[in-house]
Amino acid sequence: MIKEYLPSKKFAVVLGAILLISGGVFYFKHYGNPFNKIAEYKSAQSKDLKLEELAVKDTDTDGVPDWEEALWGTDPKNPDTKGDGLGDKKYIDGRRSALSQGGGSMEDKKLNDTDIFARDFFTAILSLRQEGNLNSGSISSLSETVLKNAAVKTVLPDTFTVSNLSFYKDDSKTNLKKYHTEISKILTKYKDS
Repeated sequence: MIKEYLPSKKFAVVLGAILLISGGVFYFKHYGNPFNKIAEYKSAQSKDLKLEELAVKDTDTDGVPDWEEALWGTDPKNPDTKGDGLGDKKYIDGRRSALSQGGGSMEDKKLNDTDIFARDFFTAILSLRQEGNLNSGSISSLSETVLKNAAVKTVLPDTFTVSNLSFYKDDSKTNLKKYHTEISKILTKYKDS
């Protein structure tokens, strides 16, 4: 009795094949070919990425590095993103000028080693992302490059020497209270350092 309502074996096989093919098409359309992803990952791992090369790369040769175009919202593959005949370089220079008049820019300030490292590192990350090469292999390679090129200062200058120290052998309550007060002042003064 239930068998009357069930489809034939031939119909079930055809339906199953159609669902399987549809699922495959859906997967490839939304997630891409997994074999291409493996090849991209291997090629990204084999590249020797250099921060300097990524920082100056200018795909559309408009005078603005690709990473900076990403920051300003322009297309790194089109020298005139807006199509107004002005060009990305003039557009960005105009916006930069407007920002400078409104209170200065980072270019006016002297950058310390940490600022320089952060700028270079995030320049590389933005460039990789914009190229579509930001993956675990490229990040690993970039990290190794950064670690090799990092300048580590191991010798820190001494601020105090032994001659700057004063020794007291008097442990009276007055001296202990004075010591506590002075230490409290120092801790309060340099609390946020």
